[in-house]
Amino acid sequence: MQVGASLAFVIHESANPHIAVLGRLPGTTVYRNVQQYPEAYTYNGIVIVRIDAPIYFANTSYIKDRLREFEVEVDRSTRHGPEVERVYFVIIEMAPVTYIDSSAVQAVKELHQEYKSRDIQIAIANPNREVLLTLAGAGVVDLIGKEWYFVRVHDAVQVCLQHVQRLNESPKIPEVLVENKPSIFQRLLDQRTEDFSKAELESSGGHSLISKDADPKLEPLLWRKS
Repeated sequence: MQVGASLAFVIHESANPHIAVLGRLPGTTVYRNVQQYPEAYTYNGIVIVRIDAPIYFANTSYIKDRLREFEVEVDRSTRHGPEVERVYFVIIEMAPVTYIDSSAVQAVKELHQEYKSRDIQIAIANPNREVLLTLAGAGVVDLIGKEWYFVRVHDAVQVCLQHVQRLNESPKIPEVLVENKPSIFQRLLDQRTEDFSKAELESSGGHSLISKDADPKLEPLLWRKS
């Protein structure tokens, strides 16, 4: 009886994994669950979440639904940064994700397309090697963009904040005037001085394309030298 109850509990927890909204602890570059640390603060225009379980066919729908909820459920009382009207970035902390299957890969692709249609960019922080190789092999790394994979949550936040600041400073343009224009993220990426194309990486002999003067703490994950 107890074994059956324990098994049922494990199955339930696996299919409904814990997902935490993260905030920055004051005076640090550490990000923790805002429910566990009420003093942690978040940023306008950015949602940071941590998935605390492997991602596979049984929990992909639940995870996608929860991410959509976090996008809407915004507590502005603890938010810092430029004032913006909505979410532009979703940062997913993947350190606890030890495994991801083909169903989960497809779910990530669908989530990316859904966000892209609403001008929301996904950033991935600290995936382990196996998960990263799975995403790369399925084309998800190129789909999202190599420049949106980071070693630390804080690195991702700093890059996203720079973009939010630019969005906040950009003049408001009526939608009717921009129907045939590139998305805001395409315009922002066009401003970047580095070209993260795969062709240039190969032609450089596998070395990082980031300027030597760049802050190494903010280098995207896939461009660090081994």
